[in-house]
Amino acid sequence: TEQEIARSKAAIEKAKAHRRKELEQQHQETRREVARIWENAQTANDDHPYLRRKKVRSHGTRIAQDGRLMVPIYDQKFTLSSLQYIDGEGGKLYHAGGKVSGCYLTIGMPSDSIYVVEGFATGATVREVTGDMVVVAFSANNLPAVTGHIRDAFGAAQRIVIVADNDAGGVGLAKATEASAKHAAHVVVPPE
Repeated sequence: TEQEIARSKAAIEKAKAHRRKELEQQHQETRREVARIWENAQTANDDHPYLRRKKVRSHGTRIAQDGRLMVPIYDQKFTLSSLQYIDGEGGKLYHAGGKVSGCYLTIGMPSDSIYVVEGFATGATVREVTGDMVVVAFSANNLPAVTGHIRDAFGAAQRIVIVADNDAGGVGLAKATEASAKHAAHVVVPPE
């Protein structure tokens, strides 16, 4: 009946609201935890095995107690939201409970062009080659949201270039193209 459908919809909305509240509480607790970890960590030097392997500089990253590289992840209010841990071989993990969706890392100050990339090593490389500001989205799926935040923050006149990963499955290019169409950005695919 219509009443049963209405009750079911109300129960679903109540459950969704409860889940959103739980997630926000988890994200708040994680923000406090990663802030403490970040503040107590030593600044990374360019000699970290991952950085040497990728031939990039540290760009303000830090070192976890276990020796992994720590890359900060910020929300739109520039609050530390989570951390990405990268071991010497390139294995990557996010801090459990942290918010990553829609979050990013900026490297450098605003410039004529702002480059949006998936990963830290790509971002460090682009920054070192161009000298322009780079925004690390941390995943292909995050490119549309992050590009939207950058477009909103810097306006329609800002030149935004998305550097798409040329992965075998095509996800990087597909998400870069989606972000480009939504937020008037250019897409480039670097040679392998």
